[in-house]
Amino acid sequence: MQRRNQPSVQGFTLIELLVVIAIIAILAAILFPVFAQAREKARQATDLSNLKQLGLGVMMYAQDYDELYPFNYVQRTDGNRVLYWRGVIFPYIKNGILLTNGNGDVTSARGGIYVSPNAPPNTHANYGVNPTIMPARNDSSATPPAAVSMAALSNVADKAMIFTQGIQPQWGSGADEIFDFEGFYFDPVTRALTGPNSVHGDADAIAFWDANPPQNQGFGAWLPRYRYAGGMNIAWADGHAKWVRRGALNYCIHMKDRNIPRNVFGGNQSYLWQPGGLCEAFP
Repeated sequence: MQRRNQPSVQGFTLIELLVVIAIIAILAAILFPVFAQAREKARQATDLSNLKQLGLGVMMYAQDYDELYPFNYVQRTDGNRVLYWRGVIFPYIKNGILLTNGNGDVTSARGGIYVSPNAPPNTHANYGVNPTIMPARNDSSATPPAAVSMAALSNVADKAMIFTQGIQPQWGSGADEIFDFEGFYFDPVTRALTGPNSVHGDADAIAFWDANPPQNQGFGAWLPRYRYAGGMNIAWADGHAKWVRRGALNYCIHMKDRNIPRNVFGGNQSYLWQPGGLCEAFP
């Protein structure tokens, strides 16, 4: 009786296995950055959506209050701060958590769309407002600021209103307002909000939050943050939101307004538009 020849079973050679591993490694090297970019784009889109909703919330508030923007907050004569901008627009967006004090007064709001998707863990709010548009009101002041009217702005569509800002880790939030002193941003050549010739370069370089170096500790919580693709999303004073690249914002045009020449602390900044002033050439 003859025995049948059994077919021989051969495995992969070492060379073949190495080739397959090399191909997988090449594909991974190609695809992983693509996945990471897609994830960042998704976060950027979510952040833009957040700012669009916040901007619309401010617009609905303004329509109900004679086209006046909300204050950043109101500090009463007893020192308590109430009616933060996040809290007063909460009824229009109904997202996040509304905060009240022991008297039932609305103070602020947190969580939900008040947090950028790229913010560090345990952040509860990190969008800040331009104090030219939403100043803080101190009722103990001899001359507390009035709420800003949309009609008072020289060009509503050109005024940056709500920014992603830095985080103070101890607070788990930003400072609610953006520092608007020209020394933080101003580039004497381009007038850009950030740039290589500005005093501090850009907000990231001095921010005390995330993984940024802790120079000038604390200022990061009052400054814009360029989180997405070398730029940031902004809600503008007419309610629209869009992404802008780093260095594209003009301090005189987009942050300040000659009709409202004051800084975040209420100081007079009319010198900016005087002859020889930094903003003299800008409307």
